[in-house]
Amino acid sequence: MPISKGVFSKWQGLAINILFFALSWILLAKIAKLLTNNKKTILAVCLLFGFSPAVYSGITFIRMYMMLTFECLLLLYIHIRASKQNKFTWKNFYFPVMLMAFAGFYTHYYYAVFLFFAAAAVSLYW
Repeated sequence: MPISKGVFSKWQGLAINILFFALSWILLAKIAKLLTNNKKTILAVCLLFGFSPAVYSGITFIRMYMMLTFECLLLLYIHIRASKQNKFTWKNFYFPVMLMAFAGFYTHYYYAVFLFFAAAAVSLYW
């Protein structure tokens, strides 16, 4: 039973979006660290993401888009990590991708488009 049943507050939606923004920011730093180990580049990527108008709109527009951004970044992180390690095992790649596919489809149907292009990129890489 929700604590605020029947009560509307914009901060309920904003808090969830801010949480997923913070998680996305951390994940983006990890992705940048996998691709380049340069601290200035990682900082630049995080600053460009954090101050972009699209992210600001995603946070203030109380919908599922920040959660979808986090899930897309997490799928990208799983793909890059497995490709860098050249380790496509059930535990390291297939099971996390399966979980992210379920979570993404439950969040928004646009995730199917991103999942298609991620799968196409990995297929071309293999």
